[in-house]
Amino acid sequence: MKSIGVVIPIYNTEKYLAKCVESVLNQNYEALQVVLVDDGSSDDSGEICDDFARRDSRVKVIHQVNKGKIESRYIGAANAKTDYITFVDSDDWIAENTYNSLLELLDQGIDIISYKIIRYINDCYQIKSGGKIREGIFQGEKYKEFICSTMIWDDEINSCGIDPSLCNKLFKRDIILPQLDKARKICISYGDDVAVVYPTLYKADSYAIADQYKYYHRRRIEGEIPEYFLDNSYYKKLVDLYEYLRERFDNQVDYVRQLDMFFAYSATLRLRKYGVENHVVQYMAPFGRIPQASKIILCGAGKVGQSYYKQITELDYCEIVAWVDNVKTQCAGVSLSKYNIFTEMAFDYVVMALKSKETVDEITKMICKEYNVNPNKIIWEFHEHFG
Repeated sequence: MKSIGVVIPIYNTEKYLAKCVESVLNQNYEALQVVLVDDGSSDDSGEICDDFARRDSRVKVIHQVNKGKIESRYIGAANAKTDYITFVDSDDWIAENTYNSLLELLDQGIDIISYKIIRYINDCYQIKSGGKIREGIFQGEKYKEFICSTMIWDDEINSCGIDPSLCNKLFKRDIILPQLDKARKICISYGDDVAVVYPTLYKADSYAIADQYKYYHRRRIEGEIPEYFLDNSYYKKLVDLYEYLRERFDNQVDYVRQLDMFFAYSATLRLRKYGVENHVVQYMAPFGRIPQASKIILCGAGKVGQSYYKQITELDYCEIVAWVDNVKTQCAGVSLSKYNIFTEMAFDYVVMALKSKETVDEITKMICKEYNVNPNKIIWEFHEHFG
Protein backbone atom coordinates (compact mmCIF):
# COMPACT_ATOMS: atom_id res chain seq x y z
CA MET A 1 0.00 0.00 0.00
CA LYS A 2 1.33 3.43 -1.00
CA SER A 3 1.71 5.83 1.91
CA ILE A 4 -0.01 9.22 1.80
CA GLY A 5 1.08 12.40 3.54
CA VAL A 6 -1.67 14.99 4.09
CA VAL A 7 -0.35 18.52 4.60
CA ILE A 8 -2.68 21.08 6.20
CA PRO A 9 -1.34 24.67 6.31
CA ILE A 10 -3.11 26.62 9.06
CA TYR A 11 -3.51 30.29 9.82
CA ASN A 12 -6.19 31.52 12.22
CA THR A 13 -8.89 29.02 11.29
CA GLU A 14 -9.89 27.79 14.75
CA LYS A 15 -13.56 27.92 13.74
CA TYR A 16 -13.16 25.26 11.04
CA LEU A 17 -9.98 23.41 11.96
CA ALA A 18 -11.40 20.52 13.98
CA LYS A 19 -13.80 19.50 11.21
CA CYS A 20 -10.98 19.66 8.67
CA VAL A 21 -8.50 17.51 10.63
CA GLU A 22 -11.12 15.02 11.76
CA SER A 23 -12.23 14.45 8.18
CA VAL A 24 -8.67 13.35 7.39
CA LEU A 25 -8.05 11.29 10.51
CA ASN A 26 -11.37 9.48 10.04
CA GLN A 27 -10.24 8.08 6.68
CA ASN A 28 -10.01 4.29 6.65
CA TYR A 29 -6.72 4.38 4.75
CA GLU A 30 -4.01 2.67 6.78
CA ALA A 31 -0.77 4.22 5.50
CA LEU A 32 -1.58 7.82 6.43
CA GLN A 33 0.49 10.62 7.93
CA VAL A 34 -0.89 14.09 8.71
CA VAL A 35 1.33 17.18 8.98
CA LEU A 36 -0.26 20.26 10.53
CA VAL A 37 1.70 23.43 9.84
CA ASP A 38 0.65 26.24 12.17
CA ASP A 39 1.77 29.31 10.25
CA GLY A 40 2.02 31.76 13.14
CA SER A 41 -1.67 31.71 14.10
CA SER A 42 -2.74 34.23 16.74
CA ASP A 43 -5.97 32.42 17.64
CA ASP A 44 -6.32 28.95 19.24
CA SER A 45 -5.39 27.04 16.06
CA GLY A 46 -1.96 26.07 17.41
CA GLU A 47 -3.45 24.57 20.58
CA ILE A 48 -6.01 22.63 18.55
CA CYS A 49 -3.15 21.19 16.47
CA ASP A 50 -1.23 20.11 19.58
CA ASP A 51 -4.33 18.43 20.99
CA PHE A 52 -4.72 16.33 17.83
CA ALA A 53 -1.04 15.33 18.01
CA ARG A 54 -1.45 14.19 21.63
CA ARG A 55 -4.43 12.03 20.69
CA ASP A 56 -3.19 10.52 17.41
CA SER A 57 0.35 9.32 16.63
CA ARG A 58 -0.21 9.86 12.88
CA VAL A 59 -0.23 13.63 13.45
CA LYS A 60 2.88 15.76 13.35
CA VAL A 61 2.66 19.47 14.24
CA ILE A 62 5.04 22.20 13.07
CA HIS A 63 4.77 25.67 14.62
CA GLN A 64 6.46 28.53 12.78
CA VAL A 65 6.35 32.30 12.42
CA ASN A 66 4.08 33.37 9.60
CA LYS A 67 5.69 32.49 6.24
CA GLY A 68 2.71 32.16 3.93
CA LYS A 69 0.88 29.24 2.39
CA ILE A 70 3.45 28.16 -0.22
CA GLU A 71 6.25 27.96 2.35
CA SER A 72 3.97 26.14 4.77
CA ARG A 73 3.05 23.59 2.14
CA TYR A 74 6.70 23.02 1.28
CA ILE A 75 7.70 22.56 4.91
CA GLY A 76 4.81 20.17 5.48
CA ALA A 77 5.62 18.13 2.38
CA ALA A 78 9.31 18.01 3.26
CA ASN A 79 8.39 16.56 6.65
CA ALA A 80 6.01 13.95 5.26
CA LYS A 81 8.12 10.90 4.41
CA THR A 82 5.49 9.24 2.25
CA ASP A 83 5.04 8.02 -1.33
CA TYR A 84 2.34 10.55 -2.14
CA ILE A 85 1.56 14.05 -0.92
CA THR A 86 -1.78 15.85 -0.86
CA PHE A 87 -3.12 19.01 0.73
CA VAL A 88 -6.25 20.14 2.53
CA ASP A 89 -6.90 23.80 3.32
CA SER A 90 -7.73 24.23 6.98
CA ASP A 91 -11.24 25.59 6.42
CA ASP A 92 -12.16 22.77 4.01
CA TRP A 93 -12.69 19.02 4.49
CA ILE A 94 -12.78 15.74 2.62
CA ALA A 95 -15.46 13.06 2.27
CA GLU A 96 -15.36 9.65 3.89
CA ASN A 97 -13.34 6.97 2.12
CA THR A 98 -11.56 9.50 -0.11
CA TYR A 99 -8.17 7.80 -0.26
CA ASN A 100 -9.36 4.19 -0.18
CA SER A 101 -11.50 4.90 -3.22
CA LEU A 102 -8.28 5.73 -5.12
CA LEU A 103 -6.43 2.59 -4.08
CA GLU A 104 -6.35 1.01 -7.53
CA LEU A 105 -4.89 4.17 -9.10
CA LEU A 106 -2.33 4.48 -6.31
CA ASP A 107 -1.23 0.87 -6.83
CA GLN A 108 -0.65 1.64 -10.52
CA GLY A 109 1.85 4.33 -9.57
CA ILE A 110 0.15 7.19 -11.44
CA ASP A 111 2.15 10.41 -11.02
CA ILE A 112 -0.84 12.63 -10.19
CA ILE A 113 -4.36 11.51 -9.24
CA SER A 114 -7.24 13.99 -9.09
CA TYR A 115 -10.80 13.83 -7.83
CA LYS A 116 -13.62 16.32 -8.04
CA ILE A 117 -14.62 19.28 -5.90
CA ILE A 118 -17.85 20.31 -4.21
CA ARG A 119 -18.11 24.08 -3.71
CA TYR A 120 -19.78 24.46 -0.32
CA ILE A 121 -21.82 27.61 0.27
CA ASN A 122 -24.04 26.26 3.04
CA ASP A 123 -25.77 23.01 3.98
CA CYS A 124 -28.56 23.70 1.48
CA TYR A 125 -26.45 25.07 -1.38
CA GLN A 126 -23.51 23.14 -2.81
CA ILE A 127 -22.15 23.10 -6.35
CA LYS A 128 -20.41 20.15 -7.97
CA SER A 129 -17.36 21.27 -9.94
CA GLY A 130 -16.35 18.47 -12.25
CA GLY A 131 -14.43 19.98 -15.15
CA LYS A 132 -14.61 19.23 -18.86
CA ILE A 133 -12.29 16.20 -19.06
CA ARG A 134 -13.89 12.88 -18.22
CA GLU A 135 -12.44 10.29 -15.90
CA GLY A 136 -9.59 8.14 -17.10
CA ILE A 137 -5.87 7.49 -17.04
CA PHE A 138 -3.73 9.67 -19.28
CA GLN A 139 -0.18 8.67 -20.24
CA GLY A 140 2.23 9.25 -23.12
CA GLU A 141 0.73 11.00 -26.15
CA LYS A 142 -2.73 10.82 -24.60
CA TYR A 143 -1.44 12.80 -21.62
CA LYS A 144 0.02 15.49 -23.86
CA GLU A 145 -3.07 15.68 -26.08
CA PHE A 146 -5.83 15.71 -23.48
CA ILE A 147 -4.14 17.18 -20.39
CA CYS A 148 -1.11 19.30 -21.24
CA SER A 149 -2.60 20.98 -24.33
CA THR A 150 -5.32 22.77 -22.37
CA MET A 151 -4.35 22.43 -18.71
CA ILE A 152 -3.75 26.17 -18.14
CA TRP A 153 -6.29 27.52 -20.60
CA ASP A 154 -8.96 25.83 -22.69
CA ASP A 155 -10.35 28.10 -25.43
CA GLU A 156 -13.59 26.14 -25.65
CA ILE A 157 -14.60 26.92 -22.07
CA ASN A 158 -12.64 30.18 -21.63
CA SER A 159 -11.09 28.85 -18.46
CA CYS A 160 -8.41 26.50 -17.20
CA GLY A 161 -8.65 22.94 -18.47
CA ILE A 162 -7.35 21.46 -15.21
CA ASP A 163 -8.44 23.06 -11.94
CA PRO A 164 -5.25 24.53 -10.42
CA SER A 165 -6.15 23.50 -6.88
CA LEU A 166 -3.51 21.49 -5.04
CA CYS A 167 -6.15 20.13 -2.71
CA ASN A 168 -8.04 17.74 -4.99
CA LYS A 169 -4.92 15.90 -6.13
CA LEU A 170 -2.47 13.29 -4.90
CA PHE A 171 1.09 13.85 -6.11
CA LYS A 172 4.09 11.56 -6.06
CA ARG A 173 6.31 13.19 -3.47
CA ASP A 174 9.46 13.17 -5.63
CA ILE A 175 7.61 15.07 -8.39
CA ILE A 176 5.93 17.80 -6.38
CA LEU A 177 8.58 18.54 -3.75
CA PRO A 178 11.04 20.19 -6.20
CA GLN A 179 8.23 22.37 -7.58
CA LEU A 180 7.19 23.48 -4.10
CA ASP A 181 10.81 24.29 -3.36
CA LYS A 182 11.09 26.50 -6.45
CA ALA A 183 7.71 28.21 -5.98
CA ARG A 184 8.39 29.23 -2.37
CA LYS A 185 11.10 31.60 -3.60
CA ILE A 186 8.67 33.94 -5.39
CA CYS A 187 6.51 36.51 -3.58
CA ILE A 188 2.89 36.03 -4.64
CA SER A 189 -0.53 35.57 -3.05
CA TYR A 190 -2.89 35.16 -5.99
CA GLY A 191 -1.94 32.05 -7.94
CA ASP A 192 -0.05 30.20 -5.22
CA ASP A 193 -1.62 26.91 -6.32
CA VAL A 194 -1.04 27.77 -9.99
CA ALA A 195 2.69 28.26 -9.36
CA VAL A 196 2.96 24.64 -8.21
CA VAL A 197 0.27 22.61 -9.98
CA TYR A 198 1.00 23.44 -13.62
CA PRO A 199 4.81 23.08 -13.43
CA THR A 200 4.23 19.72 -11.68
CA LEU A 201 1.87 18.62 -14.45
CA TYR A 202 4.50 19.74 -16.97
CA LYS A 203 7.07 17.45 -15.36
CA ALA A 204 4.74 14.49 -14.87
CA ASP A 205 4.24 11.56 -17.25
CA SER A 206 0.84 10.30 -16.11
CA TYR A 207 -2.38 11.72 -14.73
CA ALA A 208 -5.64 10.15 -13.58
CA ILE A 209 -9.06 11.69 -13.09
CA ALA A 210 -11.44 9.87 -10.74
CA ASP A 211 -15.14 10.55 -11.23
CA GLN A 212 -15.70 11.06 -7.52
CA TYR A 213 -16.68 14.21 -5.65
CA LYS A 214 -14.52 14.04 -2.55
CA TYR A 215 -13.16 17.51 -1.71
CA TYR A 216 -15.37 20.10 0.00
CA HIS A 217 -14.20 23.63 -0.71
CA ARG A 218 -15.74 26.25 1.55
CA ARG A 219 -16.67 29.26 -0.58
CA ARG A 220 -16.21 32.81 0.60
CA ILE A 221 -19.12 34.79 1.97
CA GLU A 222 -20.94 36.48 -0.92
CA GLY A 223 -19.50 39.93 -1.57
CA GLU A 224 -16.25 39.22 0.31
CA ILE A 225 -13.24 40.29 -1.75
CA PRO A 226 -10.02 38.24 -1.42
CA GLU A 227 -7.15 40.20 0.09
CA TYR A 228 -4.90 39.65 -2.91
CA PHE A 229 -7.28 41.64 -5.15
CA LEU A 230 -6.88 44.57 -2.74
CA ASP A 231 -3.08 44.37 -2.79
CA ASN A 232 -1.59 47.44 -4.48
CA SER A 233 1.17 45.16 -5.80
CA TYR A 234 -1.32 42.78 -7.43
CA TYR A 235 -0.20 43.52 -10.99
CA LYS A 236 3.50 43.38 -10.16
CA LYS A 237 3.08 40.03 -8.43
CA LEU A 238 0.99 38.79 -11.36
CA VAL A 239 3.81 39.66 -13.76
CA ASP A 240 6.29 37.90 -11.44
CA LEU A 241 4.06 34.81 -11.52
CA TYR A 242 3.87 35.01 -15.32
CA GLU A 243 7.64 35.25 -15.72
CA TYR A 244 8.19 32.44 -13.24
CA LEU A 245 5.80 30.10 -15.06
CA ARG A 246 7.17 30.96 -18.48
CA GLU A 247 10.60 29.90 -17.25
CA ARG A 248 9.19 26.70 -15.75
CA PHE A 249 7.69 25.84 -19.15
CA ASP A 250 11.04 26.43 -20.88
CA ASN A 251 9.37 29.16 -23.00
CA GLN A 252 7.63 26.51 -25.10
CA VAL A 253 5.18 28.21 -27.45
CA ASP A 254 2.14 26.00 -26.75
CA TYR A 255 2.43 26.52 -23.00
CA VAL A 256 3.21 30.23 -23.26
CA ARG A 257 0.07 30.78 -25.34
CA GLN A 258 -2.05 29.11 -22.64
CA LEU A 259 -0.22 31.18 -20.05
CA ASP A 260 -0.95 34.39 -21.99
CA MET A 261 -4.67 33.64 -21.95
CA PHE A 262 -4.62 32.88 -18.23
CA PHE A 263 -2.54 35.99 -17.54
CA ALA A 264 -4.87 38.35 -19.43
CA TYR A 265 -7.90 36.87 -17.67
CA SER A 266 -6.19 37.18 -14.27
CA ALA A 267 -5.36 40.83 -14.92
CA THR A 268 -9.08 41.65 -15.12
CA LEU A 269 -9.81 40.01 -11.76
CA ARG A 270 -8.24 43.00 -10.02
CA LEU A 271 -11.39 44.92 -11.00
CA ARG A 272 -13.37 42.92 -8.46
CA LYS A 273 -11.92 45.42 -6.02
CA TYR A 274 -14.37 47.89 -7.56
CA GLY A 275 -17.27 45.46 -7.81
CA VAL A 276 -16.72 44.78 -11.52
CA GLU A 277 -17.24 41.09 -12.28
CA ASN A 278 -17.63 40.78 -16.04
CA HIS A 279 -14.89 42.94 -17.52
CA VAL A 280 -13.77 41.57 -20.88
CA VAL A 281 -10.39 41.97 -22.53
CA GLN A 282 -11.29 41.79 -26.23
CA TYR A 283 -7.83 41.24 -27.63
CA MET A 284 -4.89 39.89 -25.73
CA ALA A 285 -1.45 41.47 -26.02
CA PRO A 286 1.31 38.96 -26.96
CA PHE A 287 3.00 39.01 -23.55
CA GLY A 288 4.72 35.71 -24.27
CA ARG A 289 6.87 37.35 -26.95
CA ILE A 290 7.53 40.73 -25.32
CA PRO A 291 10.41 40.66 -22.83
CA GLN A 292 9.46 42.32 -19.57
CA ALA A 293 10.69 45.94 -19.11
CA SER A 294 11.53 46.31 -22.80
CA LYS A 295 10.85 49.53 -24.72
CA ILE A 296 8.25 49.09 -27.42
CA ILE A 297 6.56 51.05 -30.18
CA LEU A 298 2.90 50.06 -30.40
CA CYS A 299 1.66 50.10 -33.99
CA GLY A 300 -2.09 50.51 -34.49
CA ALA A 301 -4.73 52.46 -32.52
CA GLY A 302 -7.90 50.62 -33.47
CA LYS A 303 -9.77 48.31 -31.09
CA VAL A 304 -6.82 45.92 -30.94
CA GLY A 305 -4.34 48.69 -30.25
CA GLN A 306 -6.53 50.25 -27.58
CA SER A 307 -6.90 46.87 -25.86
CA TYR A 308 -3.13 46.26 -25.99
CA TYR A 309 -2.39 49.75 -24.70
CA LYS A 310 -4.75 49.32 -21.74
CA GLN A 311 -3.34 45.92 -20.76
CA ILE A 312 0.31 46.90 -21.07
CA THR A 313 -0.03 50.21 -19.20
CA GLU A 314 -2.24 48.79 -16.43
CA LEU A 315 0.18 45.94 -15.79
CA ASP A 316 3.29 48.12 -16.10
CA TYR A 317 4.75 45.20 -18.00
CA CYS A 318 6.93 47.14 -20.41
CA GLU A 319 7.38 50.75 -21.57
CA ILE A 320 5.45 52.06 -24.57
CA VAL A 321 7.79 54.75 -25.87
CA ALA A 322 5.53 55.61 -28.82
CA TRP A 323 2.09 54.70 -30.14
CA VAL A 324 1.89 54.82 -33.93
CA ASP A 325 -1.12 55.15 -36.22
CA ASN A 326 -1.08 56.44 -39.78
CA VAL A 327 -4.61 57.87 -39.60
CA LYS A 328 -5.43 58.97 -36.06
CA THR A 329 -3.59 61.69 -34.17
CA GLN A 330 -5.15 61.08 -30.75
CA CYS A 331 -6.46 58.01 -28.93
CA ALA A 332 -7.48 57.52 -25.29
CA GLY A 333 -6.01 60.92 -24.49
CA VAL A 334 -2.63 59.97 -25.94
CA SER A 335 -0.93 61.78 -28.83
CA LEU A 336 -0.13 59.33 -31.60
CA SER A 337 2.99 59.33 -33.75
CA LYS A 338 3.56 58.69 -37.44
CA TYR A 339 5.92 56.14 -38.95
CA ASN A 340 8.90 58.49 -39.00
CA ILE A 341 9.12 57.97 -35.23
CA PHE A 342 11.03 54.76 -36.01
CA THR A 343 14.09 56.86 -36.94
CA GLU A 344 13.71 59.28 -34.02
CA MET A 345 13.05 57.01 -31.05
CA ALA A 346 15.15 54.32 -29.37
CA PHE A 347 13.17 51.11 -28.96
CA ASP A 348 13.62 47.37 -28.49
CA TYR A 349 10.57 46.01 -30.33
CA VAL A 350 7.64 47.00 -32.52
CA VAL A 351 4.37 45.38 -31.43
CA MET A 352 1.82 45.15 -34.22
CA ALA A 353 -1.67 45.71 -32.79
CA LEU A 354 -3.56 44.62 -35.88
CA LYS A 355 -5.87 41.75 -36.83
CA SER A 356 -4.94 41.21 -40.45
CA LYS A 357 -1.75 39.34 -41.28
CA GLU A 358 -1.81 40.91 -44.76
CA THR A 359 -1.84 44.42 -43.26
CA VAL A 360 0.93 43.47 -40.85
CA ASP A 361 3.03 42.13 -43.75
CA GLU A 362 2.51 45.34 -45.73
CA ILE A 363 3.46 47.62 -42.85
CA THR A 364 6.42 45.41 -41.92
CA LYS A 365 7.76 45.55 -45.47
CA MET A 366 7.32 49.32 -45.58
CA ILE A 367 8.94 50.21 -42.22
CA CYS A 368 11.82 47.84 -42.81
CA LYS A 369 12.52 49.36 -46.22
CA GLU A 370 11.83 53.04 -45.53
CA TYR A 371 12.87 53.31 -41.87
CA ASN A 372 15.44 50.54 -41.66
CA VAL A 373 13.60 48.64 -38.90
CA ASN A 374 15.08 45.25 -38.12
CA PRO A 375 12.38 42.65 -38.99
CA ASN A 376 13.51 40.53 -36.02
CA LYS A 377 12.28 43.33 -33.75
CA ILE A 378 8.72 43.14 -35.04
CA ILE A 379 6.22 41.19 -32.92
CA TRP A 380 2.79 40.08 -34.13
CA GLU A 381 0.66 37.39 -32.57
CA PHE A 382 -3.07 37.87 -32.69
CA HIS A 383 -5.58 36.12 -30.41
CA GLU A 384 -9.34 36.53 -30.72
CA HIS A 385 -11.25 37.79 -27.70
CA PHE A 386 -11.91 35.27 -24.97
CA GLY A 387 -14.51 36.99 -22.85
